[in-house]
Amino acid sequence: DYASSVIRDETVIRETVAPFFAARGEFGNEDQVAKVLIKLLRVAYVNSFGLRMSLLDLNAYAMAVFPRVSFLNHSCAPNCHYFFNGDRIFVHASQDIQEGEEITISFMAGLEFQNRESRQFAIRAELGFECLCDRC
Repeated sequence: DYASSVIRDETVIRETVAPFFAARGEFGNEDQVAKVLIKLLRVAYVNSFGLRMSLLDLNAYAMAVFPRVSFLNHSCAPNCHYFFNGDRIFVHASQDIQEGEEITISFMAGLEFQNRESRQFAIRAELGFECLCDRC
């Protein structure tokens, strides 16, 4: 999708956005601005949720950040799952959670059916981090 392609291909940021902000002289040189923008976009991307805006139009898609839910960490064996109802997101426990236990969700669908190597590859390629959950 467009968001992940922009983050993977830093050229767009380095050639268009960074020069614009650097020219204003407020945020440093182009390289400094590009590094900060890329980091911010990656954080926003990893912590956002994809929303299908229409069941009929597959291109009607948006990304949204839900501040409280975005604080949850990823696990390949999550103890919760999330779902949407209209413009709201709900987190539901899929097993008993002990007091003090971290609440986790899976950042990618279908990981529970993959072996460790496949999960690690998918997470690294799509989200840019190495999973260190108990299952991995």
